[in-house]
Formats: sequence, structure tokens, C-alpha cells
Amino acid sequence: MKWVLVVGAILLIIGSMGMVSASGASGIRGLRSIEFSNATYPDGNSVGNLTMVYDPVISRFVILWDEVENYTYGGNEVKAREIMISLSSDFINWTGSRRDVVISYEDGTNSSSPDLTYDPVNGRIHAVWSEFNRSSGNREIYYGFSDDGVNWSSTGGNWVISNRYNSKVGDCVEPKIVVTKDGFIHAVWLGYNSTYNSWEVYYGNSYNGSSWNSEQGDTAVSTVDGSSVQSVDIAVDNFAAEPRVWVFWTEYEVSNNAYAVYAANTSYPYGSWNVTMVESLYGMNAYNVSALVYSGDVYVFWEQEVSEGNATVREIAAKHFVNGQWEYTRGGQLIISYPDGHNATHPSASEFSGGIFVVWDEFDENTGYRQIMYGNTTADNWTSAEGDILLTKYGSDSMMPTVHVEDPGRIYVAMMRWVEEPTKQHGAWEGCTLSASTGDLIPEFPAPAFIAATVAVLVYASWKRKGD
Repeated sequence: MKWVLVVGAILLIIGSMGMVSASGASGIRGLRSIEFSNATYPDGNSVGNLTMVYDPVISRFVILWDEVENYTYGGNEVKAREIMISLSSDFINWTGSRRDVVISYEDGTNSSSPDLTYDPVNGRIHAVWSEFNRSSGNREIYYGFSDDGVNWSSTGGNWVISNRYNSKVGDCVEPKIVVTKDGFIHAVWLGYNSTYNSWEVYYGNSYNGSSWNSEQGDTAVSTVDGSSVQSVDIAVDNFAAEPRVWVFWTEYEVSNNAYAVYAANTSYPYGSWNVTMVESLYGMNAYNVSALVYSGDVYVFWEQEVSEGNATVREIAAKHFVNGQWEYTRGGQLIISYPDGHNATHPSASEFSGGIFVVWDEFDENTGYRQIMYGNTTADNWTSAEGDILLTKYGSDSMMPTVHVEDPGRIYVAMMRWVEEPTKQHGAWEGCTLSASTGDLIPEFPAPAFIAATVAVLVYASWKRKGD
């Protein structure tokens, strides 16, 4: 009878393994009922720096990226990176999947690193990017807007919002943009300060997009002291009666010999910045910040170096601002990704009434490629801390995801995916999207090693009792 119970337990566990396989999961946990689509035109040129926003006025998703385009300028054939767009109302059929659609002014100069935001005041989409400027001889921050996602102010000419007349600030790169409910548009970027030989965070704003105060002068958010800033993000708290702008960055801290996470905030008239340190670990670097505001609480996510065994790897870290100070979001722990010895990079976060979703890319041992993984929380418990949860199961690398979550519970993710093109004998990074219900979680099952160990224990226990 005991052996019957053992065999039954074994069959039940093996059946569980079959259920995992039948569900289509790769790894222990994941999502089912996923809808995949291509969002960019596969012409052999790699896309870079995808970013996404949802526009509720036109009921469309909007994706921007930078990509090489061939065209004629000044009577000459030109090959330059431009900012491209793709639109979709169902997250399956994308306008940019059939042909390249450029929104930056095609003047033969390279554009990169776009960001965009939805304007709840005017119903517009605002976009910024970095582009080489012939007048200054540096990369500057360019701006454009659209009321319908199709027609853009930037296609007819350049609008530079960084101060290209000040020789103390050279290259300006990696801009981010948000809008507060009072109609102000806010942008931040990294600028190279030639006086201190360091990268710093610079800021500009515009009321309704009419003009930018940053066009005539440079406003630094970070302390200009020779310690370089590495990454930057911006978020807005529109929950309070007086909206507040938050800026986050990673900056080298001499005392700890590593890049730390900093935060600054300001409210109208948006000029005085309150700067605080969020996190600094001695000798361990922080990278790639990403931030949002959820129910009035400010959250920041980033890649944090940690020691795992004999190696130093990056995991996804998180903190939130509560009662005037920065605290951990999960039981006193900093890390929200599962520490399995693989680098977790490029976090992106979105919130809805059901909580927060964070996505990132990480190597998956089951598929042998970098996949998109995620974690979510409705309080301070992160599902991702107990094990990897996969959104993708591609037979190639996927990276740099961006996420949007909508009520009543639908997750939308855009990413860069490596696609082999046999006819052209090479591959390229293409833009790919997926969507799924946030309730379509596949139940967690034991890992194969745990299953084998459990079977062994059951067999031994039965044998032991029989011997007794």
C-alpha cells in the first residue's frame, strides 16, 4: 500500500511537470495567452532605444525608436539615424511594421535616444531626443509634438530645446520627458560640463510647449562637482493638489567608490531642487534608473551590483519614498529580482489600480537566451523575488523592454528582439510587442531538481518504514 502511495505521488508530480509543458511555460513561471506582434519594419537595420506611451484621446499606443534611414538631403544620398514611429490601436497591428515612418527632420544628422509622454491637459504627445547640431558642433536635445500621432511638428524643421550657445555644456544626450497637470512640460537630460569634465543632469520646462526656458540657459539638477552622472529618469506626482516633479540619476560617489542613486524634486515655479541620496553601497555600482508614482508614493528601480558567490552581478533594486524618507519596498530587502547569478538589466515600470509591474531583461537558462522577465506587487511583496517569471520564450535574445499596464488588468510590453534574416545572411534588432491579461499567471510548480529530490525522499521514506 505504501508503494502505491509513493507511485501515486510520483505520478502526480510528473503530471505537474506535464502541466507546465502543456501550458507553454519556459521555466517555472510565466504568462499564458500572450499575443505577440512585430512593431517595426524588418529592413535589416537594427532599431535602438524603444520607448512607448498610450494616448487615450486617440486610443492608440505609440512607439518611438532610432534607426538608420537612407534618403536624399541637399541633393546627396544620406545614411543617418532618425527617430521613427509606430502606432497601434490593438497592440497587434502596427503602422510601422509595413514601412519606416520618420518623425525627426531629415537633414543628414544622427538622432538617437527618444522619449515621449502623453499630455493630459492638451491631449498631445510630446517627444524629445538627442541629435547632432551643426551650429554648436555637439549633440543637443530636440523636441516635437503631435495631436494625432501621425502629424508631427518636428518633420518640418528642428526645434532645439537645450542651450546650444553655451560652450560650458557640450554634448546633451538621453533625454526624458513628462507633463504635470498644470500644463507644464518638463525634460531632463545628461549634459557634458566641460569646466568640470563631468556629465551632469540638466533640466528645462515649457508651458504648453510654446517655448522652453532651457533654450537660453543651462539649469543643472545634479551638483556640478566633477563626479559624473551615468543615467537619468523623470517622474511626476499629479496626485497632490500641487504637482511635483521628481528626477532620479546615478552618480559616482567618491567616498563609497561607486555609482549611487540620487533623487531630486521640485514644485511650481519649478526652480528649486531638493536633492537626496536614495542608496549607496560601498564598491557596488548602481545603473539605469527608472521611476514612477503609484497612489501618491514615489518608486525608483535600478540595476544594483551585488555579490552572488564569487561573482558580482546586477539585480533589480527598488525603494519608495514614504513619510519623507526612502525605504525598502519589500520586507526590508533591497533586491526584487531573483538572485540566480545572471545579470538583470534595463528595468521599466508601470502602475494601475491592481499594483505595479516591473519588467527587465535577463539570461534564461531554459531557453539559453536573454528573455523579458517581470515582477509585480500590490503591497510590498514582489512575486519576482521568489523565482524568475518569464514574459517571453523566444529562441533569440530580447532586451530593453518598456511596459504599460491598463485597467482592468492588461499588460503591454515593447522590446528589442534579435531576428535572424536568412535571405540577407545576417540578423538585426527589431521592435516586438506582447500583451496579456495580468490575471493569466501560470501557477508555480516545483523545479525539476526539486521534483527529483522529492521523489527520492518519498521512495526512501517508504523503504525506511517498510524496513522498520
